[in-house]
Amino acid sequence: MDVDIEEGDEGCEATNLGFIRTGKGGTWRGSSFTKTQYAKKFIQAHAGVCTILKAAEKMGLVCGVSDEGNYYDSGDITQLADNGQENLKIIAAMTNVLTERFGSENVMGAGLEAGEKLKDFEL
Repeated sequence: MDVDIEEGDEGCEATNLGFIRTGKGGTWRGSSFTKTQYAKKFIQAHAGVCTILKAAEKMGLVCGVSDEGNYYDSGDITQLADNGQENLKIIAAMTNVLTERFGSENVMGAGLEAGEKLKDFEL
């Protein structure tokens, strides 16, 4: 799969991998977090981040990744799209609960239906 992520992909947080060396000659340590769920090109953004992390893993810089989309370990794009869609349904349901409590004028994304197909993912 080719990874083509445009700089500043709308909706996607930046992926920053920062490492520091602990003590003189110590080990490299780092931690980071990226949310790709809202990227305009979710599949490409998520796969791209995983590709970068896999390369860092081969270099010995990464020893653990937590991936809600389960793409990092599985490499299954269909499963990634399904997981992304399920997350959007959960977000829509939560948005509707908040809208009922606080009113649509106070909730971003108000009016989404939990069962509605919220986003088409290109495979």
